[in-house]
Amino acid sequence: MDNSGLVSMFCFSKKPIPKALLSDQNVFQREIPDEIQTRFLGREWCAVNLGDWRNVATVIAIKHFMTAGTFYYYVPSLLVGVLDNFDFVDWPLEALVPSSTSRVQKGKWWFDYFSLFSARQRAAVLEFIYYIDKAASEYVLDTNLLGVARQIWRPV
Repeated sequence: MDNSGLVSMFCFSKKPIPKALLSDQNVFQREIPDEIQTRFLGREWCAVNLGDWRNVATVIAIKHFMTAGTFYYYVPSLLVGVLDNFDFVDWPLEALVPSSTSRVQKGKWWFDYFSLFSARQRAAVLEFIYYIDKAASEYVLDTNLLGVARQIWRPV
């Protein structure tokens, strides 16, 4: 599976680009939100690369600052980006599972985010997870991530 095949497989739209990137939480913390604005604002998801994500913060931190809709829009850039660098394979997996330590699906943000994925996109995400399991599982630092991701994204 190469990047171009994955991009077409995901069927994520490049338009409209989100105008509001940030949630209204943590208005007193500016470093991460400012970096998100610098690296994501006005850019199509396919123009955002793994380096952009890495230069902002961890996926969990970025998730905390972005709206669910904005995070959903940019997640494909992580899925595609990691195919060139398995050293960061945990990053898209972190984007696909809840951030809580128990990884339980709860909270408005998570359900808003998860509900944005169409059935076709969910199937593509699951295919990505299976691909990573076969091609790069030895790179996954948190071995529970793959299992949790498979469970969450499996068809109901």
